[in-house]
Amino acid sequence: MAVTEASGNSPKGRTLAQMLALLVLSILIPGAFLTGTLIWRVGRLDRENANQQALQLARSVSGELDREIEGSIETLLALSTSPALLRGDFETFHRQSIETMAFRKQNVYVKSIDGSQLMNTRVPWGGALPALPPTEHDLEIIRTAQPAVSGLVIGAIINRWVVGLGVPVLVGAKVRYILAMSIETEHFRRIVAATPRGPGWIIAVSDRTGRLIARSEDQANYIGREMHPNVRSWSTGPEGVHRTSSLAGAEVMRGYKWSAQTGWLSAAFIPSEIIDAPLRNMWQFFVLFGVGLAAVALPLSYTLSQQITRPIAAATAAADRLGKAEPIEVVQSRLLEANALLSAQANAATELRERTRALVENETRFRSVFEQSAVGFKQVARDGRLLGINDRLCKMLGYTREECLAEKFRVQTHAEDQTADLELVAKLQSGKLPSYELEKRLI
Repeated sequence: MAVTEASGNSPKGRTLAQMLALLVLSILIPGAFLTGTLIWRVGRLDRENANQQALQLARSVSGELDREIEGSIETLLALSTSPALLRGDFETFHRQSIETMAFRKQNVYVKSIDGSQLMNTRVPWGGALPALPPTEHDLEIIRTAQPAVSGLVIGAIINRWVVGLGVPVLVGAKVRYILAMSIETEHFRRIVAATPRGPGWIIAVSDRTGRLIARSEDQANYIGREMHPNVRSWSTGPEGVHRTSSLAGAEVMRGYKWSAQTGWLSAAFIPSEIIDAPLRNMWQFFVLFGVGLAAVALPLSYTLSQQITRPIAAATAAADRLGKAEPIEVVQSRLLEANALLSAQANAATELRERTRALVENETRFRSVFEQSAVGFKQVARDGRLLGINDRLCKMLGYTREECLAEKFRVQTHAEDQTADLELVAKLQSGKLPSYELEKRLI
């Protein structure tokens, strides 16, 4: 058996600890990639759902306000046909208006085309009414002879923020009066606040000039304020979703809807921090869990490698002792396979020692018979070299032992017997004969 001796250079390869560490990393890295991809996809779906929710809220509020305004205008249009109003009987119309508007809890007033109020249900009949010039809202109604919705204004009588609705009162084809209704912003706030929404969502409505009309939360601190400059510049389409800054300066995700009827902008928004918090928490958990898993798995792989390398080192030492035919002590470890290997090596060492002892004994007996026999013996190699010869044969041939060992057996075989002898040797070497006997002459 050929034996290759180790060279002076260190063998190429990796230690068991390194291989186990690579195994751990080969599992952790793809797992981390797949988990990260999953988290990213979940985060994208969450953002898309939030965008849809923002847009749906804005549409819902805008539609609800449009229906409220449309109902109020229809009420005004119905009142504008009152005979008392058409003939200028404002006292009777004052009483009719109070009865009609009792269910809506809104006030009605009549203005002349010069802007002066002729009747107001907020003031008892005959009370003093403010004399004001016509507003842009009034002029629009007079010019178009169509209903119109004002922006946010301060009510002249109640001195609070209100929104005005007005319809023309036509006598013939000419606008004779303006019949108007003022709605306090608290009414719109209740509509906005009643809109179903999730935690953290805020709904706000502003008029066509950008002034806040209603807000689902903390309205008192925002009413009348102008929207953030970015809101109007980014709200270019009839509806949409974008990220912007709130009036408080916080980044928000905002859905909006413009009303074609009033020109108002309804918006639903939520702080980006709330939208991003679940994704951020997932990423934090993922990083912490990954680091923790690596911090546990890598030392564990090192400990496991030590549990394996110790039995391997013991097996290596045992193999060395086996080669030297020395006894092997079986050291038990936690690795069953290593224990089996050491046990097998120990058994092999015991068997090798027994075979070696038997071989030595056989060799001793053979050598005793070989040397002390009265019969001549010699040992010949497969290539014809003489390996051994006893003294009896040397005496028979008349040579010394050294002379016999220096010659090949062909030289000592008679020439007439060499051919037959060589043929038999060839058959013996090829395995065709297990042994042979030949009477020949030696010289």
